[in-house]
Amino acid sequence: MATFHLFPHLPFELRAQIWEMTVEAREVDIKIEDSHRALISSTPVPAILQVCREARNRGLYQKVFSEIANPDMGLRYVWANLEIDMINIGDTRIRHLERVAPTIRRLKAEREARPLFDGNWVETLLSSFVNAQEIHAVYIDSNRWRGSWSRDFHGIVSSCDEKHVFIMTIEDGERIFRRTH
Repeated sequence: MATFHLFPHLPFELRAQIWEMTVEAREVDIKIEDSHRALISSTPVPAILQVCREARNRGLYQKVFSEIANPDMGLRYVWANLEIDMINIGDTRIRHLERVAPTIRRLKAEREARPLFDGNWVETLLSSFVNAQEIHAVYIDSNRWRGSWSRDFHGIVSSCDEKHVFIMTIEDGERIFRRTH
């Protein structure tokens, strides 16, 4: 990549606009390890934060989720832009995320399909992540239960106001249920 040596000489307002145009929605993976309550993320730090102090100081990304990490493990956090990033909690237990759940706007969660309990899981996602505007509930190993889901989820998903809720399988990414307002 070529270096533009005159960039620092551009007016501050123009540089600020350029930094803001570098922000893009990402999928940020987080996990709370059950045994030590360690906060883990495989998502790299956004490249723009490694460019220079001016880019970091623009506040395009924030250090988040330090309050759910085990303090005995040292200061841990994840860089994210909670307005646009999809936070993928995988199969992390929702109770580990209670303190930060209201800050999450876009959520992705995974679990194995269990037909007798899955309605409760989606209800818990909806009631815990109260400010989420988009929720992706992803089922692993779900093909054998697919037939009963429409009936099981209709009442839950239809109660979502102003949220985009997607229930899908991990095998093929096929949406089983989608409700948008």
